[in-house]
Amino acid sequence: MQETLKRATTLPVTAREVDSVVNAARRDFLPIALDDARWLADIGRQRDTALRTADERSVERLSRFLDSHLVCYFVNEQAWYDTHPLIREEIEKVIRAAGEPPGC
Repeated sequence: MQETLKRATTLPVTAREVDSVVNAARRDFLPIALDDARWLADIGRQRDTALRTADERSVERLSRFLDSHLVCYFVNEQAWYDTHPLIREEIEKVIRAAGEPPGC
């Protein structure tokens, strides 16, 4: 919202200005490696970390997802995880580009 208002030339803000800010924010998350896209897709489907092992490398990788906001952590009645809404389509694009069906 703050970035949108900074870029606004008039009020109300135009759809073009909003799209520009959203696209700039999305680019900050890219590129996404195929292995990361697979894991991120699993997180989005399962609403969990999809952490298969607690080895140091996997935990560090999950921490990187959380630190960079590729993965978001929520607490309502229960704790749950999800991929950032701005990258969901990008994750599926990476997976499709690799010739894998979505949801694999």
